[in-house]
Amino acid sequence: MIEKDALNTPAIAVIGAVGTVVTLVTVLCLQVLYYQAEDAQNAARNAAEGSSELRVMLAEQRASLDGYQWVDEQNGKLSIPVDQAMELVARDIAANAPSASF
Repeated sequence: MIEKDALNTPAIAVIGAVGTVVTLVTVLCLQVLYYQAEDAQNAARNAAEGSSELRVMLAEQRASLDGYQWVDEQNGKLSIPVDQAMELVARDIAANAPSASF
């Protein structure tokens, strides 16, 4: 007499389904990790590019603060460097301050 192979078909189906789910979850997790790493790399690249733009902007602002330029040329108003303006104001205050006598 021929014996039938005793295959446990429901167990094979469950193992196959679980294996498929585990594989899909692994692929999704790896995809999430990849996209997070890509975003971090893009953010670092953009920060490096932004810092060069920031340096240019700060250099322009520093040049504006440290240089002479006309504010109103018709009325003869000129902007002077901030450090020099602070010295002039301090000198003017010291010269016009009432002398203290005790």
